[in-house]
Amino acid sequence: MPAAGLQKPPSCWAVLSQDRVTIVLLAVGQDLYLLDNTSCSVVTPPGMSPSAGAYLQMAVSFNYRCLALFTDTGYIWMGLATLKEKLCEFNCSLRAPPKQMVWCMRPRSRQRAVVMAWDRQLMVVGNSTECIQYPLGRRDWGRSRRPAQAPRAAAAPSSPGCRCPQEAQRSPGGSAGSERSGPLVRLAELRGPSPALLRGSPLSLRVPPRLVLRRLYPLAIRICEYLRLSEIQGVSRILAHWACYKVQQKDKSDEEVAYAINQKLGDTPGISYSEIAARAYDCGRTELAIKLLEYEPRSGEQVPLLLKMKRSKLALSKAIESGDTDLVYTVVLHLKNELNRGTFFMTLQNQPVALSLYRQFCKHQERETLKDLYNQDDNHQELGNFHVHSSYSEKRIEGRVAALQNAVDEYYKAKNEFAAKATEDQIKLLRLQRHLQEDFDKPYLDLSLHDTVSTLILDGHHKKAEQLYRDFKIPDKRYWWLKINALATRGDWEEMEKFSKSKKSPIGYLPFVEIAVKHHNRYEAKKYAPRVTPEQRVKAFILVGCVGPGDRAGAGCRGAPEAVGFGGCGGNTMSLLLL
Repeated sequence: MPAAGLQKPPSCWAVLSQDRVTIVLLAVGQDLYLLDNTSCSVVTPPGMSPSAGAYLQMAVSFNYRCLALFTDTGYIWMGLATLKEKLCEFNCSLRAPPKQMVWCMRPRSRQRAVVMAWDRQLMVVGNSTECIQYPLGRRDWGRSRRPAQAPRAAAAPSSPGCRCPQEAQRSPGGSAGSERSGPLVRLAELRGPSPALLRGSPLSLRVPPRLVLRRLYPLAIRICEYLRLSEIQGVSRILAHWACYKVQQKDKSDEEVAYAINQKLGDTPGISYSEIAARAYDCGRTELAIKLLEYEPRSGEQVPLLLKMKRSKLALSKAIESGDTDLVYTVVLHLKNELNRGTFFMTLQNQPVALSLYRQFCKHQERETLKDLYNQDDNHQELGNFHVHSSYSEKRIEGRVAALQNAVDEYYKAKNEFAAKATEDQIKLLRLQRHLQEDFDKPYLDLSLHDTVSTLILDGHHKKAEQLYRDFKIPDKRYWWLKINALATRGDWEEMEKFSKSKKSPIGYLPFVEIAVKHHNRYEAKKYAPRVTPEQRVKAFILVGCVGPGDRAGAGCRGAPEAVGFGGCGGNTMSLLLL
């Protein structure tokens, strides 16, 4: 965070999230500062009263969309967290900051409220000129005071029907008129005992299910809210029951029913659209079930039901959209068992992601099926690769050569001259290795060309090595390096000297010196040091140890450093220069 340059600590602060970027809003006196990872700026909420005073408290809604500010004059500002729009304002006439200030919102409702708590008072403020106030510190404060009129934020309906018994007659399931007397109405009108006393009682366990069975959904929801049951245990279960009843109504079209259910349920926690869709499918309304599955956010719940409804292609599309490879494999294997081979392949052709995953599966599980896929696509390049890979599983040399020959034919069809020539060379090498193995009774099969030539030199078969060098057109530099390494490893220094004089070395003579020194034979290394080019000769003599005048007196150090301009230098000076 950048330095804000504040002169005193902030009175309050909150973390906001805008466009996936985390920012900090802090207040110092009457100023608000907005900080991100690069800058710090002063902001002013729109519609803020000039006489609002200093900020003492702020609260952000759980979805980071709304912000509430409390000042030392009792002024409350409520608006969007982007600080671009004011929702409402209220003056509570309390100057002391609340102990707690939180947002209170219902899903799918546009009404919002802020709840503030002091030591002995609770206040609910919404988009209204009045507020709800509850005194704290008494055992049954819920019955101690009943406000004349609650703000809309605290009284907005959020259920399939309504929040009061009088409106139950307009609910989707029937009328509540027959239940307008007795303890249920007193409970629904919040005239009964405390919710804490009712929670867990036989009344709370029996009343909502019975009302649901009688399709008195609004009254059941009202009771669950009064008992303060969790949304998943109370309201969500009632809404799900209502939705399952709704799909059985045949007098409305699939589009109307799906839209009505989504409007009522929204993203309520605990609601499974896949279960409602399954109920619609059991009622014979397949298209309605498919439309309801569009609202199901979990692909893992969508796909199994789509497969059950014989909508495999749609299930495949949903699985691919989810990005879950296991789910895609499940649908692909289901399609494989459900469709004939040709139709199955054609279906995969229209889904590149599924086709790629199925190829990966076939590479490990069904090699022959992979070959059929490449044949159908006329993919000669991949067919050539397939035959090369298959050749390694052949135990007999004839089978391996036949597989490689098939690969050559496919590479030529794919117009891949390089791969075709390389595979032909591999066939030639395999045949030569078989003859070498039969002639010398030593394993040569599966060796690389480099290892084959090196093994022949180590075994003293120099003519065979020369033949491979010519037949496979091994580059001169590579062959010379390979041969002098093998000769040094074998300790055949006489053959190495003879080879160095056969013609001018394409790699020079410094490698002869280095390899001889590597094998701890400086005597042989000194033979090649004078033949090294002038620009590398100093390095060669250093390697063989010919540095001082005493060393140059040896017979093996003819053409020592004097030849390169160091003849007038003493031994110590020479050593320093060479360093």
